[in-house]
Amino acid sequence: MACSSAGGVDASGVGGAAAQGGTSGEGGEGGEGGEGGESGEGGESGTGGTSGAGGTGGAGGGVITGGSGGSSGSGGAPSCAAVAQQADAQILPADIIWVVDTSGSMSEEMGFVQQNMNNFAQGILSVGIDVRVVLLAEHFECPPIFGCNNPLIPPDGICLPPPLGSGKCPLDQNLPTYWHPNVTIGSTDGLEKIISSYPEWKGALRPDSVKFVVAVTDDDARAGVYAPENFPDGEKGSAAKFIQDFTALDPGILTGFKMSGIYCFTDCPAAASIGKVWDEVVNQTGGVKGDLCKQQFQPIFNDLAKGVQKAATLDCSWKIPPPPDGQTFDPKLVNVKYTSGGGGEEDIFFAASPADCDPGKGGWYYDNPADPKAVQVCPATCGKIQADTKGKIDILFGCATKPIEIN
Repeated sequence: MACSSAGGVDASGVGGAAAQGGTSGEGGEGGEGGEGGESGEGGESGTGGTSGAGGTGGAGGGVITGGSGGSSGSGGAPSCAAVAQQADAQILPADIIWVVDTSGSMSEEMGFVQQNMNNFAQGILSVGIDVRVVLLAEHFECPPIFGCNNPLIPPDGICLPPPLGSGKCPLDQNLPTYWHPNVTIGSTDGLEKIISSYPEWKGALRPDSVKFVVAVTDDDARAGVYAPENFPDGEKGSAAKFIQDFTALDPGILTGFKMSGIYCFTDCPAAASIGKVWDEVVNQTGGVKGDLCKQQFQPIFNDLAKGVQKAATLDCSWKIPPPPDGQTFDPKLVNVKYTSGGGGEEDIFFAASPADCDPGKGGWYYDNPADPKAVQVCPATCGKIQADTKGKIDILFGCATKPIEIN
């Protein structure tokens, strides 16, 4: 049967149709709906339905093809079929600046950095993050006596093999992914060297990337301009001054950088000094820290990679994409669907405001209910999505918004 514009079946317009097999008369006019004409032999005449008028909407209605005339007027509304537009989960690129102390007491640790750097970078690339690495460390150089085979004197500096580095020591730079200016980082001058060497590697940094600076040292940044004794509040003042000075070099690029570090938490045998200033910079910028005293670099590198992944993943906010052709944006006719990297689909339900987020179920809300431009998700939902960099968010247009049900 054809449906009327009101959604129900309309019995008016042509009168009653004869059952097949007989010749009908001129049927009654649509308003009467009574006897609908005489049928021929072999078929019973239809009675036109419960009311020939079938409601008020005669025009354009469907024709009853015999038998009972069906229901009139406003039948059940058809189920809603939303149209989806994918809102790509934006993953920011990451620029990571490694600051490696290459003083004599760090020869073993330099080897650990060299061994783990490729796995670190590949782990970040594998989750879809576009990463660039800057290494501030002395270029690799063999001792003048017996060369690199000298059993007593290890080579100076670092040279990274492929795929991150070129492996062509000492010039292992591999642009644009890997930058290695020849910057010698001493035991205590790391913060000053970051500042003074910036012109040599600033070209590696991208405006839209997250920036991590990662220090690896068995000492502390306790000399020169940033020596703690230069500040009334010691290490806190030293850290705050460095953050201010570094950001001021290029505010559009460096604002919001995070310092991470692998340094000594205690006065252990591996420590030249406890990394108190480094620790303050990490704390004040929200980075990741690892204890060099443990001499277990792989877990620390894994934690650093996770920190980069979390920072590079968008802040759980998606711009609302344009509606598909034939659709218009109505904030009351929008829904959100999350598809995991494994292919599972899940509805995310609407919360009127951040205060209405459910601690367990999460939800989503508009950035500005009066003039929405973006969909934002609640903390519980955000945590799930950030852990799945291969997931996606679809914005569904055309069906009534589904609110979160709070028990």
